Amino acid sequence: MKHYVYIIYSRKIDKFYTGEPVNPIERVVQHNNGFYSNASTKITNDWEIFLTIKCTSRTQAIKVERFIKKMRNRKFYHRLKNGPGIVVDILKRFSG
Repeated sequence: MKHYVYIIYSRKIDKFYTGEPVNPIERVVQHNNGFYSNASTKITNDWEIFLTIKCTSRTQAIKVERFIKKMRNRKFYHRLKNGPGIVVDILKRFSG
């Protein structure tokens, strides 16, 4: 089963959120519908996918997610989105 890392963005609160779903589109719908009542995403309902990264396993997705969360930097998120080579390098780094 494929896993993903996604970065979603809310214009209302001007915030990013990073997660590791199996189905990014379904997960965003859940965030916007308040499905996760204790989540940090519950404060707004306009989340949209900013970037999706397809991983080969859940283990890889968790490692990539942790790496991205450690960066917590808007410029880094934009570099990921605009420079696919960076994503490839990150996936290689956490491939094994």
